[in-house]
This record gives sequence, structure tokens and C-alpha cells, in this order.
Amino acid sequence: MGGDQLVAALGGDDVEERIGEAARERWVREADPLLAETALLPGARELVVALKERGHRVVLASSGKPHHVDRALDLLEARDLADAWTTSEDVENTKPAPDLLQVALEKLGEPVDAPAVVIGDSVYDVEAARNAGMPAVVVRSGGFGDDELRDAGAVGIYDTPADLMAALDDTDLA
Repeated sequence: MGGDQLVAALGGDDVEERIGEAARERWVREADPLLAETALLPGARELVVALKERGHRVVLASSGKPHHVDRALDLLEARDLADAWTTSEDVENTKPAPDLLQVALEKLGEPVDAPAVVIGDSVYDVEAARNAGMPAVVVRSGGFGDDELRDAGAVGIYDTPADLMAALDDTDLA
């Protein structure tokens, strides 16, 4: 879920109105110093490479702040690998709204109903995919239980990107 929706989801509309912007600004101030401590999940870059080798186009559809997405792109060494990427600045409504995924397809020059598969790690990714008419497979790194992910509509659940990569031919990505 994007930060634009998180405060209201946790505290309600009144809390959003009173402190929403301040809470998001504070989150950035607290999270930014931790960027240097972030690391890739096992097989993350290799998964992107494997998708590209199979002829898939890849958009990294993040609702993160631009500088957070830049850090992820650098960690993945994916600037020349990904066909496109998104940030929170690309949409008015973040996940679970389908907007980010629709923008991702548009960045490829595709209509918003083009065939696509979402790889995510949260129920919000799965819900956004469902709202966009796309299947979603999930890697267990978002802190959600399998039942929550299945109930949201995940068509596959994997421990790591490396596990998903090993099973690519058995997924909707085949």
C-alpha cells in the first residue's frame, strides 16, 4: 500500500486529515538513513535476467519515492535491464488501486488491458493486480501470511525470487 493511503488505512480519515502529510514526511526522514542497509533478496536480479532471457518485458512497478526506487534500481543493477519503472510520482492513487500497473503498461506502449503478470510481495500488490485484471504471483517478503495472500487472489506463492525463478516454467510466466 502506498504511503498516500497508509495513514487513513491505519488511523482513519480523521487522522489522515490531521497528521497524514506530517506522518509521511516523518517516515521519509526516518526511512532514508536506512537505505544504505537495504539488500536484495536472494535471486532478485537473476529473476529479472531470467524473465528477460525468456523474452518478457519487465517494468518495475513501484509506488516508492523516486530516490527509493533509484536505490532499488542500483541494487538490482537494473537500469539497463528493465524496460521501464514507476515511482509514486507517476500516479495519483497507489496500490491497491490499479493505476500503477496501468501506467507500467502504458510505459511499454501497451493498452491497459494487455496480458501481464504481476510479481509482488503483499496483499496490496495482489489486489492491485486483480483490480487491473492481471494474475499475481507473490514472494514471501512482505510480511503477509499465505492465507492472506491466497485470499487476496495470489496464483502462486514462493519463498524467494530465486524459488520463483526455479519455478518459472510452472507459472503464468511460462
